[in-house]
Amino acid sequence: MPANSITKEQWASVQEELAGSFAMVAFQHGEVRVSINRARVSESRSALAVYLDGQICVSWGHPCVKDGYREDICRYWRRRSSAVYSPKEKARLIKAYGKRRVKQHFPNLDDAYVWWDCTFNTAQSLVTQFKKLDGLKVLAIGFAACQTLAGGEHGF
Repeated sequence: MPANSITKEQWASVQEELAGSFAMVAFQHGEVRVSINRARVSESRSALAVYLDGQICVSWGHPCVKDGYREDICRYWRRRSSAVYSPKEKARLIKAYGKRRVKQHFPNLDDAYVWWDCTFNTAQSLVTQFKKLDGLKVLAIGFAACQTLAGGEHGF
């Protein structure tokens, strides 16, 4: 793919748009159309949701799902991880079994489960990740431009 053709000024306007309350930006990366808009995560919190070809499928981001996992998702979504055992649970197991026996009976004691999340908490974190993509092109910035791009359809 060609080098990133997005200028510093375009990245600045993308970040400014994504930091707003009603953020909408559309990119093209190879054959994939990447759409970003601000979505509500809970009653009082919002995040930037990344849609690929107009869709979000939660199974794309979970490597343990054989049929649904998407190999290229790590380019677009945020990496998340969680320990298999919490520190409190680890301490309880070590106290009960001892350090050596707990390693024998629980070989995955220090492992972490990794998945990919379709939401970003800040515009800066999203822009930092997307700047690493080669061949990324800006299609539209802002609600009006995205609606024009979609031909007036809901969800660009």
